[in-house]
Amino acid sequence: MIGPSTILAVLAVVLLLFALLQFAAGNLLVAGVTMLAVSLTIFYRETRL
Repeated sequence: MIGPSTILAVLAVVLLLFALLQFAAGNLLVAGVTMLAVSLTIFYRETRL
């Protein structure tokens, strides 16, 4: 069974890829907010689980 730690790790990777695509497309605001979401996801995974 997949645990919450694995789900958060996959979510962080998916968000990171989305942020990189947005950065390449020139949508810097969306890329920045997505990178913030990546950081918060990693922080939550490392401190709460």
